[in-house]
Amino acid sequence: MLCTCLPERGHFPPMVPLARALVEAGHDVAFASAQQFG
Repeated sequence: MLCTCLPERGHFPPMVPLARALVEAGHDVAFASAQQFG
């Protein structure tokens, strides 16, 4: 699963619980965003 978001503070945190649940269910998870999100 590739999770992407806009480089804004409010866009990333809501994705973390979903990503954790996917990992716990056995999925591989990666994040991608713009470089300035850093």
